[in-house]
Amino acid sequence: ILDPFLKYNDKLFSFDGSSNRIRTTEMNILMFALTRRRWPLRTLQLDHCGIDLEVLIEMIKLLNEKPKMTPRNISLAFNDIGDKGCYCIAEMLIDPKIHLEELKLTSNSIGKQGLQFIAAALSARSSALERLDIGSNSMTDEDLAAFMGILSTTPALIPNKLSFEHNRIGVYGVSVLGIVLASRDTPLEMLHLGRSNFG
Repeated sequence: ILDPFLKYNDKLFSFDGSSNRIRTTEMNILMFALTRRRWPLRTLQLDHCGIDLEVLIEMIKLLNEKPKMTPRNISLAFNDIGDKGCYCIAEMLIDPKIHLEELKLTSNSIGKQGLQFIAAALSARSSALERLDIGSNSMTDEDLAAFMGILSTTPALIPNKLSFEHNRIGVYGVSVLGIVLASRDTPLEMLHLGRSNFG
């Protein structure tokens, strides 16, 4: 039903399909329509959609076929992509043909390994993300230290806006953040640490 609307409506700049169950078939249909538009969407929001690794792989596979049609802002909050999903996301982040600006991965069962995949990809980009949200992933001080340790090698590529809200970040994690973000090359403009454990 949505296919002709998404494909041919050039005035549409944002699509929110949140809180709908999206399996591989639905993702295939959605991406087929979005990648055959004249212009890419500005924002794609698919929060609370039950997206797991299999569905994410289908999404990224279809975007890779038409990289210039990848939305600038993607929100996949409150899904279940896990660490392996972060590896797929990382490949998309370093693709020079994909111009992603904002990425929201809140509450996606992401652990230390997944965070390292994301950090390594951010450090390999030609320009910094505008915004990255990885809150509510049970991130510990050690996880954050590993994440920021990788980014510290390329401080100019740290996202302009970072959100680590609602994780298990304590005093040590905040001190690591402070050391890395003290670099004059860091473009950081906004940092969210609400509902953490250092207060």
